[in-house]
Amino acid sequence: MSARPARRRIGAGLAAAITAVTGVAFTAAPAAADPPAPTATSSAVTLITGDVAVVDVAADGTTSASLTTTSDYYTRMSGGDVYVIPVEAEAMLAAGTLDPELFNVTGLVRSGYDDAHRDDIPLITTGPTPRTAGLSSTGTLSSIGATAVTVDKGEAGDVFDSFGRSRSSSGRIWLDARVTGFDLDPTTGVEQTGADEAWDLGFDGEGTTVAILDTGVDADHPDLAGRITASQDFTGGGNPSDHDGHGTHVAATVAGTGEASDGSRAGMAPGADLVVGKVLGVGGGQASWIIAGMEWAVAQGADVVNMSLGTNVPTDCTDPIAEATRALTEQDDTLFVLAAGNAGLRETVTSPGCVETVLTVGAVDADSQTASFSSRGPTLGDLRVKPDIAAPGVAITSAYAGSPGGNHYRQMSGTSMAAPHVAGAAALVRQAHPEWGARQIKEALTSSVKPDATGTVYEQGSGELWVPGAIESTVQATASVKVGGFLWPHSGTETARSSITYTNSGDENVKLSLKVTDLVGANGGKMPKTALQVAAKKVTVPAGGSVTVPVVVTDVTRKVSADSFGEISARIVATGKGVQVTTAVGYWLEPETAEITVKVTDRAGQPAASGFLDVFHMDEDRFEGYYFNGQDVVLRARVGTVSISGFVRSASGADKSYTYVGDPEIEITGDTTLRFDARDATRIKVTTEQASQARAATLHYTRNDERWLTLGSVYSGDTDVAMYALPTEGKVKKGDFGFGSFWRMYADGVATEASPFVYNLGFTETGKVGARQRYDVADADLATVSESFYAQREAGTYFDTIKTLSAANEQVFVGTGMQPVTTPAERTAYYSAGIPFQQMGIGNDSRLGADMMFDPFRVYEAGETRETVWNRLPTNTGVWTDLYGAPGRIAERQGDLMGFSFAPFKDSEGRYGLGGFGDVGNLRFFENGELVGENAWPNGQVVVSGDPSTRYEVQVTQFRMRMLNGQLPGTHIGLATQSVFGFDSERPAGESVAALPILMPTYDIPVDGYNLVPAEGVTPVTVGFTGQDGFDPGEIVSFTAQVYYDEIDLMAVESLAEYDWADVEVEYRDGAWRALVDNTGHAGAYPSLHITATDADGNSVDQYVVRLYGVA
Repeated sequence: MSARPARRRIGAGLAAAITAVTGVAFTAAPAAADPPAPTATSSAVTLITGDVAVVDVAADGTTSASLTTTSDYYTRMSGGDVYVIPVEAEAMLAAGTLDPELFNVTGLVRSGYDDAHRDDIPLITTGPTPRTAGLSSTGTLSSIGATAVTVDKGEAGDVFDSFGRSRSSSGRIWLDARVTGFDLDPTTGVEQTGADEAWDLGFDGEGTTVAILDTGVDADHPDLAGRITASQDFTGGGNPSDHDGHGTHVAATVAGTGEASDGSRAGMAPGADLVVGKVLGVGGGQASWIIAGMEWAVAQGADVVNMSLGTNVPTDCTDPIAEATRALTEQDDTLFVLAAGNAGLRETVTSPGCVETVLTVGAVDADSQTASFSSRGPTLGDLRVKPDIAAPGVAITSAYAGSPGGNHYRQMSGTSMAAPHVAGAAALVRQAHPEWGARQIKEALTSSVKPDATGTVYEQGSGELWVPGAIESTVQATASVKVGGFLWPHSGTETARSSITYTNSGDENVKLSLKVTDLVGANGGKMPKTALQVAAKKVTVPAGGSVTVPVVVTDVTRKVSADSFGEISARIVATGKGVQVTTAVGYWLEPETAEITVKVTDRAGQPAASGFLDVFHMDEDRFEGYYFNGQDVVLRARVGTVSISGFVRSASGADKSYTYVGDPEIEITGDTTLRFDARDATRIKVTTEQASQARAATLHYTRNDERWLTLGSVYSGDTDVAMYALPTEGKVKKGDFGFGSFWRMYADGVATEASPFVYNLGFTETGKVGARQRYDVADADLATVSESFYAQREAGTYFDTIKTLSAANEQVFVGTGMQPVTTPAERTAYYSAGIPFQQMGIGNDSRLGADMMFDPFRVYEAGETRETVWNRLPTNTGVWTDLYGAPGRIAERQGDLMGFSFAPFKDSEGRYGLGGFGDVGNLRFFENGELVGENAWPNGQVVVSGDPSTRYEVQVTQFRMRMLNGQLPGTHIGLATQSVFGFDSERPAGESVAALPILMPTYDIPVDGYNLVPAEGVTPVTVGFTGQDGFDPGEIVSFTAQVYYDEIDLMAVESLAEYDWADVEVEYRDGAWRALVDNTGHAGAYPSLHITATDADGNSVDQYVVRLYGVA
């Protein structure tokens, strides 16, 4: 393997590193300085229902999402994740047969499941799988009786309908979720574990097999050469090579020989054999890959399986990976070692580390302190003790995949680095005690930890790994114990008991003295001795036998302060002659809590069976979401402030309606029943000066305090849909609450697409929902916008939609649905004053991957007038803008790291846009004419040489792949763009970030409403040049143009320069450059244009635009 490959994939590691720390993905990646990022991003995501969601993320992280659909849908947000749920999916969600993460659009984007990055949706299904077009099986997961499948996004709607018809009550559909490796880049940790003492005892792992399920392994690394006995790729990449580095680092920590360091950096068990399953690629993996890898590892006879990975968010441990792990650990005598996760908060141990039978590892630093990033327990839902043990995981030195520059080692941090220390230790114990099974090895490791743990049970389990003790101790104890859970109210006399079993594998009886240590409450304070006791202070464990000791909780609340309630933890330490055995113990002491029964009635007088209810526990920063199913909602809440909001869908006869119900601020003092009756709600009535009819309406609420934000909304595209609001009493005193309704009103009696006007109206209130919900609107109180919608050669249909911001919280966006406009068309739009609105245009049926254009948010004044144009000269490659239209960053440099992110589309108005999953492109980077990096997408990062004399060029290619099979009817222009941007750049000072001098062309052509020019005479094509945030172009000192009238093969777009381009006369007039294109004799053609330009500072652009406009 070469020390430095001639080409390197731009940004692969960098992008994955960001995801590994912050995204919902199964990723494992080296970290680096954060790469430059655009000011704002937008993504299109096709859902399993076939609907397309648009997800916008602003520079400040503000996120919004809406469906480009005419169907009804709900939006829900809790914390940072946004869920967009078409109404047709709610029944399966309420029944628990459909994974809610299929509608977590922010999570889908983070996982790379958006339409720009893949054209299918990966699923795991149980129960009947329909045979239908667009559904493909990718594997059988026998451990859980499931099938991995993919759904072609173009067929998703039909596949979803087929699933709905075939689902049984026991069948489920999960998102085949992304999984992340838990590493953080900032001495080897082997010495800290005492492994070197195990080597002195003659144990190095020889005769044992450890499976590494990760990103693959660099089998040529000196520390791993000859150690791998089997390997398999499960990612579809074709081979188990490690293109990320995470798996190589992990594998060498387990069993590296230290060959490249003369043995000084050997792994825990350098004599062990390795079997390698590649279940993660660069940027992540899928749940089905991990499950298949686990099944394979067991079949390979692995004694230990290391899995430095897990879901980015904790689950209730009933997800497919958890179920598969549970099944495999029960069926086979294999020890699975899992990383706890890197969330750093309580209740964040991820799946499958949450599974009770696996050995879950937290991370400590060189001083044995819990790493700040290490996930804490208890487990989500059943509140068990996790992690089980801790091991070194901060600044761990291990093998560097590829040994770039001759550097064989690198440092990484994370629970991913802690887990292989324990997996290697397990191999050493297995060698020392080949008769022991997985359970006994686990107990040997957890029992024999270092004394005097520095963190609680929910941080470090029983304590920090100590290998010599695990090998030499003859006594092992139950790994961890959950004594029980005590629900409010407490009588003070509740009792619970569990037990610890001590097993003696030696030839002599062992006397033990038992002591409760580290007994603390949820606040970290000491608990009274009565909070946890052992039934015997001294026991004798017979040789070759065992003894069970009860662990008892009595007088549970005696002398316990209220702020100690919650998770209680302790360690039971048993000591004897040359023996110290530790067991982690925990239980749940519920704080003062009430049972709340919520009874919701729809407008027909029946228990609500459609819609949803959100519950925000404001004193706990905890959120719960429910779907109505005709039953009462029963929940438990701590005494204090609770916010309840939701929407009831009533669909009896002609009275289809949506009603806001709830109370945003309820003081809970004890068990209570809350009743919300949609029949008591007020109908929201809107009248306009011109006779109009509602064709789209949205209700929404927002609720937040300084730490947490929740949102709910419902959209309906039905004509004159009835919207109601249940008034609330008084304004909220804690945090903020907002309520609003948004309407699109069209000419009464005229089809939406032909309406000469549209009213875009918003009505908001803060603090409460008022009793008066009637709004009479005069045109004079509104802004007026004259809209022009262009076609492409023939009459067609364009679509637009509107978003707005919540009055109570400007981090919250509220969307409507997609509405048609027959093109070409002139229309008058009226806007409410004082409310931010954003309009989005969509080229055609979005399910076929249409382009989407975004206008900035605008706040209009009453009486204001303006004009706007849509679908005029849409072309590829543009500059992102922020929410209010200011230019963003498309290219930056920090140190020797350059980053690029080009907007896929732009139009004549300077808007940026997105493509669908049929729009593709790439990016290639050159230094002094030599290709040094490339990426399969028109964005990425590259580390440059840093020589100030270097001439840099970045080539960006973007084109409409779906045009090849006729899936974009009505789209004829702006099919492809290839641009080469040339510039010089010096390294910015220190850590500062500098904009790169990208010279971006813009085009203005006197086209008619069909984007056509006459087929005779000369057409002046005015070419302007813009920069980006932080860069303005200099004077253009050279300019050339060429034209090509015939068709260009989109499959050969990389060869544009080889066509026979004709020179075009150019002129400079009135401060602008023009290409004078003669279209005479080219009726029906779509001219393509090639221009070059250089500014006074030497920045250049060489750009081809395929089908810039049409000729009549």
